[in-house]
Amino acid sequence: MAVLTLCLTTVGSFAVLFLSAKLIGHKQIAQLDFFDYITGITIGSIAAEMATELEEPWKPMIAMVIYGGITLALSLIHRMGLDRTWLDKQLKQRHISSAKEVFLAVCDRNLKFVLFKK
Repeated sequence: MAVLTLCLTTVGSFAVLFLSAKLIGHKQIAQLDFFDYITGITIGSIAAEMATELEEPWKPMIAMVIYGGITLALSLIHRMGLDRTWLDKQLKQRHISSAKEVFLAVCDRNLKFVLFKK
C-alpha cells in the first residue's frame, strides 16, 4: 500500500509541477531573472517533498499551487507594466512627489487610480 501511495503522490507532484510550469510560462535559462530562478528551485523542491510525503501529500501540493499562483500574478503585473515606474508616473500626474504622501490608493479594472492623501 505504501508503494502505491508513493507512486500516486509522485504522479500528482509531477502533474502539479507540470501545470505550474505551463501556467507560468517556460523560458530559457539565459532569460530567467533571479526571482524566476529561485521560484523554480523552490517549486521543484516542494514537488520533491510532495512525492515523498506519504501521510499528508496535500500540504506540499497546496504550497506548490500557492507559489505558482503568486509567480503567475507577479508575472502578469510585470507584463501589464504595473511596476514601480508606472506608479511613479501616476503620482507625478497628480502632483504627488512621494508614495509616503498617499494614505490610500485604489485601482479599478481600467487601471484608473483614485488616490487619497494623508
